[in-house]
Amino acid sequence: MQTQIPKREEIPQASKWCIKDIYGNDQLWEADFNDLSESYTKLKDYAGTLGISSDRLADYLILKDELSLLL
Repeated sequence: MQTQIPKREEIPQASKWCIKDIYGNDQLWEADFNDLSESYTKLKDYAGTLGISSDRLADYLILKDELSLLL
């Protein structure tokens, strides 16, 4: 049983995240980060209004899921 977390260099390359598999360059990451930062504040617009209609709730849940995936 392993009791310590291995150092990064001890982990096989195939088991490591490669950010380039997700983002081809820093600018793409920055663009998503900026979009997320701006869009995340839209969630507050739904505060106290989710019970107005099923469409309102659905819109909120869709936005929340989209932001969660991006995050």
